[in-house]
Amino acid sequence: MRCQLRASYSVAAAMLLLFSDLAGAQSFYEKPHGLFSTRPGEKKSLQTIKRFGPVGMGIDLLQPAFVMRISNIEEGSPAASTGKLKAGQVIESINGKQLSGIDPRIHLGGLLAEAEAADGILRFEIKGLDVPVSVKIPVLGAYSRTWPLNCPKSDRIVRQVADYLSRPDTQKGLADIGMLFLLSTGDDRDLEVVREWARKASAHSYPWYVGYGGIGLAECYLEQATLRFWLMCRSGSTVQQGPSTMTPGPAGVQRSRATGRGT
Repeated sequence: MRCQLRASYSVAAAMLLLFSDLAGAQSFYEKPHGLFSTRPGEKKSLQTIKRFGPVGMGIDLLQPAFVMRISNIEEGSPAASTGKLKAGQVIESINGKQLSGIDPRIHLGGLLAEAEAADGILRFEIKGLDVPVSVKIPVLGAYSRTWPLNCPKSDRIVRQVADYLSRPDTQKGLADIGMLFLLSTGDDRDLEVVREWARKASAHSYPWYVGYGGIGLAECYLEQATLRFWLMCRSGSTVQQGPSTMTPGPAGVQRSRATGRGT
C-alpha cells in the first residue's frame, strides 16, 4: 500500500513540475501566431534569412530563439568590405539591439530603415571580438508619408531590387518568380531582361516550377501583346491576331503602367 502511495505521489509531483514548466515558459513572440503567418518558428533549430538587404550577408536563426549567426558574406558587399565578418560568426547585437518580440525579419528591416534614414551605419557586436564591426550601407533617407507612392526612397529600393534580380543566378530557388517583379517596374531595362529569360526558358514537368515560372511567362506574353496593341492603335494599323503579333516593342517606347498609355 505504501509503495502504491509513493508511486502516486511521484507521478503527481512529476505532472505538477511539468505543467509548472509549461506555464512558466516564455514565448519569444509577444503576440500569438497569426493565420497563415510565415514568421520563423521559435522552436526550430535552424532557419535562414538568405539576404539581410544591402548589408550583403545571410543570417541563420538558431536556438535559443533567436541567436543570429552569419551564414554567408556576399562578395563585393558592404559586409565584405569590412574584412572582419565571415560565415560562422555569432552576432550578439546590431546597433545595440537584439531580436525580441516580433518576426526577426521585421526587426531587422526596422534596423535597416533606421540606418538608411540616418548615417547608414550598422554596428555588429560579434562574439569573440572586442570591438564592434561597422558596416556602411547607402543612405536612402526616410520613407515619405505616402509611401510607396511619391516616395523617393521606395523608388530607390525598387531600383536596387531590380538590379539585384537582373544579375545571373539570383533567381535560383525562386523558380524565376522574381521575373514578375522585374515586369512590374515598367523599366525597359528590366523588361528586356524578362524577354531574354522568356526566350530561353526551358520546359518543366515539375508542377511547382510550372506554376511559378508559368506566371512570369504568361505576364511577359501579355506585356508584349499590350505594347503591340497600343503601337498598332497609335499608328492606325489593323490589329492582327495570333502569336506573330506578340513581338517585343522598341526599347525607346515608354509606358505608364498605371494608365496603360504611352508617352
